[in-house]
Amino acid sequence: MLVAGCLVATAVAWHSFWLYDGTEFGAGELAGNNAGGALLFALAVILAFKFPRVASGSALVACVLSLPLYLYLVFPLPFRKVWPGEWATLEWPRESFVWNRWWALGIISVGLMASVSTVTLIRSFSARKQIQIGT
Repeated sequence: MLVAGCLVATAVAWHSFWLYDGTEFGAGELAGNNAGGALLFALAVILAFKFPRVASGSALVACVLSLPLYLYLVFPLPFRKVWPGEWATLEWPRESFVWNRWWALGIISVGLMASVSTVTLIRSFSARKQIQIGT
């Protein structure tokens, strides 16, 4: 489940990277963090077979890096209200919700990966604790 979810999340992250590459938005903080998230998702796919805890940690960090871009693209007005700051455009977006299946898939895949990674880490630490108690 960890590998499949990371593959979907990697595909969505690379799609957004290629879409915004070379634009002013692509060089910004949101899209730049998403590129790092894509690399960490790909790393998690590779590490999942031998080191599942490290892969889960990598996937959790990738979720934190990738989620803000997807939230901004689907919910632009609420995102700007919740996270004010210095934006390149001074005018506020008019839409509260913009439907795009890629960005919705990004939100769903990041949520799935965060839950799968958390469950994997909790199970591995509880199994490790049981082994230490038993010896």
